[in-house]
Amino acid sequence: LHSLEPSTKPSFLSSSSPSGSSLPSLEPSSEPTVMTSSGPSGSSLPSLEPSTKPSFLSSSSPSSSSLPSLEPSSEPTVMTSSGPSYSSLLSSEPTTKPSFVSSSSPTSSSLPSTAPSSLPSTEPSTKRENLASADLLAETLGVQVPNDPEDPVFNALQWSAFIDTVTSSQRFSLAVFYYSLEGEDRWGDEVDFLSVNDECEWEGVTCDANNSVIEISLKNKNLGGLIPSALSSLSNLVTLDLSNNRIRGPIPSEIGLLSDLKELNLDTNWLGGTPPAELAQLSNLEKLHLQNNFLKGDLEPVCSARQPGMIVNADCDGEVDCDCCHICCDSKFHCHTFQTLEELDGTK
Repeated sequence: LHSLEPSTKPSFLSSSSPSGSSLPSLEPSSEPTVMTSSGPSGSSLPSLEPSTKPSFLSSSSPSSSSLPSLEPSSEPTVMTSSGPSYSSLLSSEPTTKPSFVSSSSPTSSSLPSTAPSSLPSTEPSTKRENLASADLLAETLGVQVPNDPEDPVFNALQWSAFIDTVTSSQRFSLAVFYYSLEGEDRWGDEVDFLSVNDECEWEGVTCDANNSVIEISLKNKNLGGLIPSALSSLSNLVTLDLSNNRIRGPIPSEIGLLSDLKELNLDTNWLGGTPPAELAQLSNLEKLHLQNNFLKGDLEPVCSARQPGMIVNADCDGEVDCDCCHICCDSKFHCHTFQTLEELDGTK
């Protein structure tokens, strides 16, 4: 039942006529009451005033609000992003940043890859595959590794083990020959030696049909240093011409092991010491040129073993005694014919 007493609370009864009072009517009204509010409404009824806060109610028509909707939408949302996208779609534009997406096609990036590759490398390797170190190479070749890094054998082992691509005693002996005669410091680029080519193609080197070295001819090439004893391993050597250089030191006795040697030309160098008696073992020797050096002693063993027609030249006007010399020179490099071959051979 309705109360006949007036009430200070608003009436929710409908009214048939509008009310002209500013106070809420106690009579029912047929029009909805529109009242503004200065504060937030606690009513659960929808407000007829616009709101700056996002709506939590679903809408049947698209919203023109620039604020994001918290309700799911049946239409795709198109939004720009200022940060990197982790989309699984591939971009058609190149990027300078690494991709986290796997690709079935090769990449043309210039940056080195940190992932292992199943493809063979096209870069040459500086280490041989069959020899792990210079020590193993030395064992293979039957030589000892010197402790001195300046030793020609040490340098030849380093070159053979870590730079060269071929293992052979012949090639190694030529490497020792190169370092002994100061090839790195004195030969210059004009002498093609220790290249990747076959040693038979190196300058001054001649081989036979079996690729064995039979001749070394490097006269007037500014060679220095010492003649290495390792040269004796070139057992098929027929000609050795190192004239007109600056080679010093003694003639190694191991040179007498070159049984096929026919010509030994060491004239006009800085050789010293005594000519080794082992030169007499060179039974096939036809020419021996030792003049214009600083040798001392005698060549008696050579003269005793001399074959007819053999030419021997030395500083027999100076410090060398040579009864079988054809040409003799003095300390000032003045030379003359000491005996003719006919006289030497007893045919005159």
